Amino acid sequence: MKEQSLWESYYENNQIKILEDDIKCDVLIIGGGITGLLCAYELKKRNINYVLVEKDKVGNKTTLKTTAFITAQHEVLYQDLLTKHGKEKTKEYLNINLKALNMYKELSEEFDFDYKECNSYMYSSVSKDIILQEKIALDILGYKANVTDNIPLNINIKAAVSFNNQATINPIKLVNILKKQLNIFEFTMIDKIKGNIAYTTTNQKIKFNKEDKVISALSCINNCIGCFSCWIKHPKVCAIKDNFSNLTEFIKDSDELILISKCRYGCYSNEVKRVLERSISYVLPYFTIRNNEIHHTSRYSKKIKLSTYFYGDISDEDKKCVDNLVKANAINL
Repeated sequence: MKEQSLWESYYENNQIKILEDDIKCDVLIIGGGITGLLCAYELKKRNINYVLVEKDKVGNKTTLKTTAFITAQHEVLYQDLLTKHGKEKTKEYLNINLKALNMYKELSEEFDFDYKECNSYMYSSVSKDIILQEKIALDILGYKANVTDNIPLNINIKAAVSFNNQATINPIKLVNILKKQLNIFEFTMIDKIKGNIAYTTTNQKIKFNKEDKVISALSCINNCIGCFSCWIKHPKVCAIKDNFSNLTEFIKDSDELILISKCRYGCYSNEVKRVLERSISYVLPYFTIRNNEIHHTSRYSKKIKLSTYFYGDISDEDKKCVDNLVKANAINL
């Protein structure tokens, strides 16, 4: 028997256009879940020329199966964040979540998607201590949370910490509202991106503004396989056929490369390291001496500014390691 989402009966199968011609835009949004739709909505409010493409129907995957609970409470998280990142960063995380919650509230004043305020509970049936520790962490952050042993579920618990004025929504009602007023192309799948042009599986081209491009930890960039095809077989083009096979061209056309990474043992995070490894064809497979060090020979005469920002638990020894590492990387750029 096929499982049915609680929200599925609300889904309106309106006919949304399919991309059939080449188009241009300033911002291309790939993915039509609630996140992509809200990004498009915010861009529209700011009169920014955007296009949203979705390979299926908008709001028909993860959004259709969400719990639809809007809250700044995510497990007993804040005690751990305080220990790892300190008060300032943890409070920033909390405030961003609360701001997002308030944005949904403001949106509900414009649209009806069953926004309803309620309390959120994180409970333990094993240990009261972990709940009390979370309450202490929230007190340090200046957020008023409550500890209780009574929650609206018929189960035995040791204790729970509650957040007041969180919310539930009907996500598909919101999807139905947004998709009627946004520039969306359904059943339009991006096959590859080269430079500032995205190519669909049906051979349409979407040209977007190339001023900035963000590669995040969620971009699912594959590992370099060390085949050196980008050096000896197809210069500047990676043999791995994904959205990052042309990173060299992307860097070449940039004025500044900004790396934001968690510090891992005096080095970049795994995700950032993959980006750099997949960009190795930016230099040539030959060596030269610079600053009394062995470096690869430059492929291009243009120089790019390199800015790096590390976060996480960084020891003095880690700082020395990343400082030397970044300086060496900068020489190659």
